Order: sequence, then C-alpha cells, then structure tokens
Amino acid sequence: MNVFCKYSMKFGKVVISLWSQAIVIPIQKPGKYNTDPNNYRPIALTSCICKTMEMMINKRLVWFLKTINILTNIQCGFRKNRSTVDQLFDQRLLFEMPLLTRNMPFLYILI
Repeated sequence: MNVFCKYSMKFGKVVISLWSQAIVIPIQKPGKYNTDPNNYRPIALTSCICKTMEMMINKRLVWFLKTINILTNIQCGFRKNRSTVDQLFDQRLLFEMPLLTRNMPFLYILI
C-alpha cells in the first residue's frame, strides 16, 4: 500500500473509484426519536486506502501551510492537539481578564 500511495502522490494519479464510493450508515442521535430523519447522523465508511491517502495529504498540506506561515496559532479547528474548545477558553479569558484585574470598562462584541 505504501508503494501505491507514493506512486499516487508522485504522479498525481489516483484510483478515483476507490475514493468516490462509500457505505453510508445512518446512526440515531442519542435521546432523539427514530421517526424523524433529522435525528440521524450519517457515517460514511470508506476504504483503508482512501483514509491513508487522506491522512498523508492532510499532513503534507498542514506542513506546507505552516512552512509558508498561513496557519496561525489561533487556528484551532481541524488541527492536531487543538480544538474549538481552545477558542472558547481564549475568548472567556479575554472577557474575564478586565473583570479580574479591575481595569477600565470595556466593550466586548461577538460576531
């Protein structure tokens, strides 16, 4: 499989049929009624080769974006060891810091 992935990356040729197909299984959301279609979460089962190629492409893309300084430290979503919860924590600190230090009044706007 490693040879297949390297060949695909080097020559830009990928077996599209492997990537274009998936088995989609609806999973019921916890605590929701099974009669409403909106209460199901679709889970797509793809091939192992597809998942491996996606991880390789993601690692190379993230490395490239970091190298040319496009990804900043405040970008947390969809990054390793970071989550959007980090963003919420930072926002809470920004909001509470003036209150804790008893600084001047401030205006806090969420967009």
